[in-house]
Amino acid sequence: METDLTNPVLHPMKTLLRFSLLALTLLTLPTAWGSPYPFEYFHGGPGEGTPLGEVDVAATTSNSALLRARFDGTSVSGTAYFEYGTSLSYGNQTQNTPLEAKPYVTFGAGMAVGFWSKLGQSVEGLTADTTYHFRLVFTDASGTHLGEDQTFHTRLGGPGWHYLTLSQTGNAALGGQRMALPSTMFRYFNYYKGTDGNVWALHYGDGAWNQTQLTRNANVDDWFTESTYYNHLYYKGKDNHIWALWYQGGRWNNEVITTTANVAGNLQTDTVTNFIYYRGVDRNLWVAWYAQGRWNQAALSGNGRTAGDVAVDSTTHRAYYCGSDWNMWCVWFDGGRWNEAPITKFANVWNNVVVVDPGWGAYYQVNGAAYQESSFDWFEGKQWTESVIQPYVDTSDGALTYFTHHGLLYVGWEGSAWYKSNNGSGWHDSLVGGSNLRDTLNYSPGDGLIYGKTADGHLGVFYYQ
Repeated sequence: METDLTNPVLHPMKTLLRFSLLALTLLTLPTAWGSPYPFEYFHGGPGEGTPLGEVDVAATTSNSALLRARFDGTSVSGTAYFEYGTSLSYGNQTQNTPLEAKPYVTFGAGMAVGFWSKLGQSVEGLTADTTYHFRLVFTDASGTHLGEDQTFHTRLGGPGWHYLTLSQTGNAALGGQRMALPSTMFRYFNYYKGTDGNVWALHYGDGAWNQTQLTRNANVDDWFTESTYYNHLYYKGKDNHIWALWYQGGRWNNEVITTTANVAGNLQTDTVTNFIYYRGVDRNLWVAWYAQGRWNQAALSGNGRTAGDVAVDSTTHRAYYCGSDWNMWCVWFDGGRWNEAPITKFANVWNNVVVVDPGWGAYYQVNGAAYQESSFDWFEGKQWTESVIQPYVDTSDGALTYFTHHGLLYVGWEGSAWYKSNNGSGWHDSLVGGSNLRDTLNYSPGDGLIYGKTADGHLGVFYYQ
């Protein structure tokens, strides 16, 4: 559905505004919505066991439960589903799903390589404060195998997360880490890459959610970032240039702003300096900026060591990236020049996952394990520290999103949204909800809402009520 965006300052949706205010209570209620049945992640890799081992309840709400299972070995070939109900007769079952063995790599005393298959399914429409029985049913060439009976108890009714599909047409492209971005300039406004290669907006206006095509030249590759100073959206074009999109003169305009087609990675904007950082095709860190009436580009490094994507902290004006040595590097301007130095030493940074915690440090993920980097004052010579915040944060595509108050959002391998936080007693994972989610979750501070994307190309939102 296309509408004329003659006024991009959108009207708030009163119902969701109420939800967003409730969502702010999250930070003070870590135990009220945390999982009473925490899923036990594998430490040091999946252990030996029976093909029907490692079955558990990941989390429950008052009306739903997330059931998960893992199978070890490359020989697992078949289908599996869960039976569930309020008695040993069960009476309900999830979808019968084919299993696929996938590799894993762990680092400990030495590097280990193995295979596992995974099954994660959400059951909905349950009764609050009720005990349910469930078991895994696995079928292969030798026949059908029944898992042991287990139970879980749903929570009492109360506030919790809910997911609402907003888009009428499932035209959001899949596969990118920043293909849907809530605007900080316009309320209830989300940019995303359409399956037609154009920039689209999901926005609220005239009492409904609408989808509007903003560009016409089908040149979007990936990587959206925004400048609140210039009121521009920037994205990487298929021609390896940076493109700008802005609203002026009663219409949306887009044009290329770089002279050298050298963009190879993601775009990240320092919202204070309005510098756009990116990885060049020469594997150096580059910056683009507007000065003296034109756009400029310059390389900040000349050693070709930028192997991964870039993250920017607009509070400290530092840029982070994964180097070719698989360590995290920091770039900053001081003493009249640009400086760069490695801030990790274990050579274990996954190149596409670096998330900034504004003014504090950065997170990264390696081989399924999330790490936290923290800095107190780099320029006074104090040391960076790194610590494991949880082994095997098993995301669907490795994408982490900073939430707030040192928290992370991610999509688990079963397609549900999770929130990782530390309430002073250690790091914990709590189920947000949803199913069949893909790619990166995006938190909109202005709305207090979490936006997501499902495998069918639809966009939706999590609200707390």
